[in-house]
Amino acid sequence: MDHPDQRDLPWTQQSLGCGKPGDFIYVPRSFISPIANKSLKLVGESLRNEWLKYRYGVFDAPLTNDVGDLDPTSRHFALCDGKSVKNVIEGHNDIKMTTLNPIKRRLPPITFRLGQARPVKYLIALEKTDAMNVNGNWDRISMAIRKFINVDLDDSAAVGLVLFSGVNAENIVSVNVGHQARVEISRELPNKNSLSPGAKACISCAESAIIDALSGTSSQQEVGAHAAVILITQGRGESQLSYPGLKALMEVSRKYRLQFFPMAVVAPQHDLDGSSITLEQLALETGGASFFVGKDDAAANTPLSTYVGLVDAFREIQARMSDDGPFLVSI
Repeated sequence: MDHPDQRDLPWTQQSLGCGKPGDFIYVPRSFISPIANKSLKLVGESLRNEWLKYRYGVFDAPLTNDVGDLDPTSRHFALCDGKSVKNVIEGHNDIKMTTLNPIKRRLPPITFRLGQARPVKYLIALEKTDAMNVNGNWDRISMAIRKFINVDLDDSAAVGLVLFSGVNAENIVSVNVGHQARVEISRELPNKNSLSPGAKACISCAESAIIDALSGTSSQQEVGAHAAVILITQGRGESQLSYPGLKALMEVSRKYRLQFFPMAVVAPQHDLDGSSITLEQLALETGGASFFVGKDDAAANTPLSTYVGLVDAFREIQARMSDDGPFLVSI
């Protein structure tokens, strides 16, 4: 993963100060990837400079020969009391001991650790009742989901889909990896004419279908990957999450290492009621986030604003699966 400030360049964490060894050197995959198209000279110079920082406790590179070469506004000048990079290195035991006894002096062993980003699974649990099409919202909901699945996610992400309505839920597609697999998943989204009649939906009924989609089996085996369940519902009493249902989903979260991200798509003529509390609690207790699309400005709420709100929510979820952030966001 690239550093937010250093981007695709290697960097060294230094917590002990001038002349002291660093904690580690981090080399992002993008720096040495063939597609990065960096010259061997640039790669070599960058790694050399980071090694000097890590081993000798300097903060600038390349070497400055004397104090006069230093920039008085530089980090190295401030942290090393005006000493040049060369002076700091020459004062290190590596140099002193090598000069006194070049045969016996040996550098300590170097440990290399290869890190790999955790695979992320996204499971979209979508309510498919007529209530989700109030104000013509369903087409925009489908568009936002397709954009998230087909455009926003990279090929390493895995996606699954669960549809739920009144008394049951359907595991439409198990979690799959790859762009073509995600295109097939997006095609399984129902159109507005095939939504279930009525406004009541059973969120907790989706529990077993969520497990099946994430594990690829009906057995109670461990999912074994970092997974986000994006729960898209109308956020009203007709599709409320009961407290027993909340408890059941929290237990599923603990067992299968899931984070829940409820999205309540609120129609302009409706207000959120107390049933939204359980959705917020589900997000809070599982390390996810709650999103309420169309809640703040009912007068300006349109299908397009619903689409924009959902896109923003999906973007926030994608960021939270790799970064820390607050638990509750209102859109």
